[in-house]
Amino acid sequence: MRLGELGDGGTVSVTGSVPATIQTGFFLINASGKTGKFNVTSTGGSAADLTISGVIADYSGAPGLPLIKSGNGILRLSAINTYSGATTVSAGKLQVDGVLGSAVTVTPFATLCGSGRTTGPINIQSGATIAPGAGGCATLNIGTTTLTGTYACEVDGSNSDRLAVTGNLNLTGSRLALTTPGSAATANSYVIASYTGSRTGTFGSVTGLPSTHAVSYDSGNKQILLTRNSYGQFLAPYLLAGTDAEPTADPDHDEIPNGIEFVLGSDPTTSSSDRNPTATVAGANLIYQFRRTTSAAAYNPVVQVSSNLAQNTWQAITSGISVEPNFYGLGVDKVSVAVPRNASAKLFVRLSVTIP
Repeated sequence: MRLGELGDGGTVSVTGSVPATIQTGFFLINASGKTGKFNVTSTGGSAADLTISGVIADYSGAPGLPLIKSGNGILRLSAINTYSGATTVSAGKLQVDGVLGSAVTVTPFATLCGSGRTTGPINIQSGATIAPGAGGCATLNIGTTTLTGTYACEVDGSNSDRLAVTGNLNLTGSRLALTTPGSAATANSYVIASYTGSRTGTFGSVTGLPSTHAVSYDSGNKQILLTRNSYGQFLAPYLLAGTDAEPTADPDHDEIPNGIEFVLGSDPTTSSSDRNPTATVAGANLIYQFRRTTSAAAYNPVVQVSSNLAQNTWQAITSGISVEPNFYGLGVDKVSVAVPRNASAKLFVRLSVTIP
């Protein structure tokens, strides 16, 4: 397919079941109040439905038309484009694998993706998405960015997506959506975003966060990282991954989930009871004692009681708690909890910890 000019509100429409390619560059000719529209309908696959490998440029140095990507398909730009008109992604995906110099606005339900570079300001509106790459981890280089929509970030083994922002990054009202479509997160740290200017705000919400990692903001190095948390550091020597690394998992089948093994400082891959909590009767109380590693203390493990084991009946004991620091050695405290007992009623006691 070859085009020389697109102007006066012209539209390129792509339909059917076979992806199309425009190999020759063309001009966007400015016409007052008009736009150049690419209406791309999905051809049913995961690859781009329309690829433009030729350069899109302004005509004779005149300001170019605004370019609009519409339709539910994928428009891929792979050339070093020089047109200056604003770009709007109103539906589907715009995949930038080359260079784009114009300002880009992504509206709700649309996506900006790819592994190329944009140099103009980026506005990812609420309900819109920015997602580096096009299947697999990649870096997307972008200009000053306002993100009130979603950053869809893939983590696969030791690799992750990255937004590399040249300029300022505003995250106010944004959402981070993490996925691990391949291998679970195995690296100690991932740089999922960087910026050269200033950062405003943090992600308003995070979904899909591995229990072994946490999101951190390094203002000094101007980076946003996914770093192994203390629970992840505890698991690392045992080489647990995937569902076996979840806090509720019990890979050694000793009926002690990983989260509690973390609190006790016991081996989650070897069945053992030598570090389990103990209970003794002392007058009107049951003294429940457990080991607590200092790295687990931040997760606030608690002793809970119930009269019938029903899930919604467990209550945390908040008084009668004493701690003997480093009782079992450096970094392992002894925690004693006095649980009031009733000799005429059943009482069930458990140790609980919540690891996001």
